Amino acid sequence: KPNAQFLAHLPSIGNFSGNSDEFEQASEYMQDIRNRIAGIYAKHTGNTVESMIQLMRLDKPVFADVAKEKGFATYVAEFKAVAKFNINNMSETKQDVSKLDALITSMNGQLTKIANFLDPKNEAEEVVEVSNVTVTLADGMQIFVETEDGEFEGKAVFMVDEEGNRTETPVEAGTYQLEDGRSLTVNAEGVIESVQEAPEAQDEELENLKAENEALKAENESMKAAAAEATASIEALDEFAKAVPNYARDLRFPIQDIYKFTAEGDDRRIVAGRVESGTVRVGDKVTFLPSKKSSRITAIEGFNVAKQKEAFAGQSVGFSLKTQIYIRPGDIMCKTDERNPYVASQFRANIFWMGKRPFVKDKNYKLKLVTQQVPAVLCDIIHILDASELSSIKNKSQVDRHDVVECVLKTLKPVAFDGINQIPETGRFVIVDNYEIVGGGIILEPIFDEEIIVTNRVRTKNFSWKRSDITPGKRSEQYQHKSALVVMAGGFKMGKINIARALERKLFHMGKFTYFLGIPNEVLLGGVGSNDRILEKARHIQNLGEMAYLFSDAGLILITSISNIDQYEIDTLKALNSPNKTFIVNVGENTFPDDYVDLNLPSNDDPEEAAQKIAQPLLRALQPDSE
Repeated sequence: KPNAQFLAHLPSIGNFSGNSDEFEQASEYMQDIRNRIAGIYAKHTGNTVESMIQLMRLDKPVFADVAKEKGFATYVAEFKAVAKFNINNMSETKQDVSKLDALITSMNGQLTKIANFLDPKNEAEEVVEVSNVTVTLADGMQIFVETEDGEFEGKAVFMVDEEGNRTETPVEAGTYQLEDGRSLTVNAEGVIESVQEAPEAQDEELENLKAENEALKAENESMKAAAAEATASIEALDEFAKAVPNYARDLRFPIQDIYKFTAEGDDRRIVAGRVESGTVRVGDKVTFLPSKKSSRITAIEGFNVAKQKEAFAGQSVGFSLKTQIYIRPGDIMCKTDERNPYVASQFRANIFWMGKRPFVKDKNYKLKLVTQQVPAVLCDIIHILDASELSSIKNKSQVDRHDVVECVLKTLKPVAFDGINQIPETGRFVIVDNYEIVGGGIILEPIFDEEIIVTNRVRTKNFSWKRSDITPGKRSEQYQHKSALVVMAGGFKMGKINIARALERKLFHMGKFTYFLGIPNEVLLGGVGSNDRILEKARHIQNLGEMAYLFSDAGLILITSISNIDQYEIDTLKALNSPNKTFIVNVGENTFPDDYVDLNLPSNDDPEEAAQKIAQPLLRALQPDSE
């Protein structure tokens, strides 16, 4: 159209905020978009890219002739109108031409008004002639309106002959209905006094406006609701507490190993491992769990590194302690003045089972929690979810492959751990069966129940077994000594077996009822007949405890030797042998708490002399009760 306008402008961006780097990046991005658009304009118009950029910078609308000159248009159409016609009432081609002429005149008049409004200079430059407006009445008759601006009101109206040409006969006074629904009122002079819009069209337009208004209201309410929901979501996100950095949490340092150096008078014990969480400094007082021993950090050790004053989460380091305490790999070092991990032998957990064989109750599995490795059993199934079908399963007695179970696990001895929501590194574990990882789990909470697996076995034994009519008192009176389990404890290659056999010979020659039965180191180290060395050792200790109960219940003094046994394993033997006495002899360096053992002996002592040292306090402790 001649009066159509074209605008080429630079790309823009809405509200934007950020730092200087972000502004620079945004600027480069907008410059790239500008150059791309200018390149497209230049390609299709034949102009240069720089001239297109200058045109965009002007940011000013141009009319159709300028757009054509710049190459943005191929031609300018003189009209482009859509009109409503009743084709059935057009019998001749001249009628079509007359109607088109009337529409062109009306549209050009409207376009002229718009152009003059946008640019008053056009009013003097362009003169649009409008004439020959022929309209059709509702009854099919045609009339001619002489108008130059496309308006009907105040214009003369004439009759049209059969060929569609204007005559000089004015239209008679009256009201005439047009085929589009409007009505014209003509006075006696043949001039149109007024034009009335079709009532139905007005009503329809009003209804359309109302419907549009209601739609806009609904859209506005929807946008308000969405904005409120988004605001609520953002506020909820703002309330989330930021996770505490790993180095700022409570100290957790699982012990992987303890190194002792003896060359050149070096008597340090270096506790090695990885700091899972927290920060520790030289001088901090620390506690080791579950052994419950304490000391103070004197140095932070590392290989070929500068002297350090602190260590933090993620570092693999070693520590030297002020007090040379005896701890084992698997203990967790924590700060004494911070929240310590739980120490328990029972906890509630969620486990994802991957084993080919089902997870069943009362079977020994190995539980690995950071550096701790202990036997554990499934003692209670709370809830099972089939992960392959995401369906809940009730009243199931075992956990099958791909099941997720909430359950209660019991360990043979206490372990140190945290809940998964407290410190994840010490709140997750794996389960091993036959050297394969068959399950992974997270700890939900501890269960502080003093009853452990061994206690259950003792209770079952006491209620199930049939006892002799000969009481322990009668046996001790007959044998002139009480029964007992004598345990030779200590490290490997300390001469314990030789001492135990020498003690057996001495007691036998003294007329005492005694027997030696030890667990060889090869069995403890090799895991013969089992799927795991830790589970094998636990099984041997449980079997030994039950056999000790039989021997001591029969009035005998059973002597045994076990290498590298810890306090919890000795407690297992004591529990299984109860109510009979258990006499503990430590050979070599004492790693037990003070007053825990009955007698301490040096390593590789002469067996006969050692047997004499043991026999005296042992027999005093086994004197029969006086009547």
